[in-house]
Amino acid sequence: MTKNQHTNDTHRQMIDYLEDFEFRSWILDPDGQAIEKSQFWENEVETNEAARRARYVMQSLQAHFEQNQLSQEEIAQRLDQEIEKYRTKKRDSSNRSRKAVYVWRAAAAVFLLAGFFFLVKWMNRPLDIYQTGYGEQLTIELPDSSVIQLNSNSTLTWNRQWEKDHERVVILEGEAFFNVKNQNDIPFRVRTEDITVNVTGTQFNVNNRRQKTMVFLEEGKVDVEVRERPDKRYELVPGEELVYQATTQEVEQKRVEEAVEVSGWKEGLLIFRDEPLMQVLESVSDIYGKEFVTKDSVLLHRNITTTIPLTNWEVSLTAIQLAMKLEVEEDQDTIRIKEQK
Repeated sequence: MTKNQHTNDTHRQMIDYLEDFEFRSWILDPDGQAIEKSQFWENEVETNEAARRARYVMQSLQAHFEQNQLSQEEIAQRLDQEIEKYRTKKRDSSNRSRKAVYVWRAAAAVFLLAGFFFLVKWMNRPLDIYQTGYGEQLTIELPDSSVIQLNSNSTLTWNRQWEKDHERVVILEGEAFFNVKNQNDIPFRVRTEDITVNVTGTQFNVNNRRQKTMVFLEEGKVDVEVRERPDKRYELVPGEELVYQATTQEVEQKRVEEAVEVSGWKEGLLIFRDEPLMQVLESVSDIYGKEFVTKDSVLLHRNITTTIPLTNWEVSLTAIQLAMKLEVEEDQDTIRIKEQK
């Protein structure tokens, strides 16, 4: 099974849990369930990623409704209504370069990352959802004339009701380069799992993968809010990059020598300057959906300066082989590597 198939299966399973009456009852009233049933659901959550995500959705929505002083019965009714709304609400927009769908199954994982207050706020909004597969890129022109280049294995969600809401907001999972059209009276924001980028007319890159978010400013001005540090904003000037590591909650703000080192993927190039091979392989894996395996941990931490063309998978793999003098064995999506003897 490919990573793309696994992700889609997880999304579908998560919706199945959300639609399961017994699962929702366990979340809303865990003490009122039989011991055997509670143990069953606890085991599901411990062993199944989709169940964990579904519980997180339910608990977050429940907390939001409780803040509005709804009773347990009203909460259950609201949850049923919202889940049913997204289960049955399907619409295609076939006149776009990429399908924009209004389906809960397609949007659920993105909303998981963006925070659930935002999810509830958007529940009745018509959304455009753009997705790229492994090895694909997509250029999107938004109705406000902003242009976004979406990298491989990424999802971008846009609120079509932006003029009425007087706010331009996109949710990003993956990587994208933004060229934002300045509209002084309507702010533009990019949300990921951990940060919000507040934008004026500007050009910048956002990469949100592997529990790390990186924002690089090429032109203009942005400030960044980190969810875990709500009392502070980080202002970037052109040539600066902010890196947030979710696992440690560390924030680093630094200069980047060449913009192409960050956003070269737009031109079909991954550029690395004295970076460990592990980082190179992770970047390539994110784009093509391949898994690199080796028994040589020393090899993974060896630094490399190289340029990887993104013409196609075969060309990229050959470039890695030549740069690090590797022996490579392919088994579908698993790539075993070792140093040449």
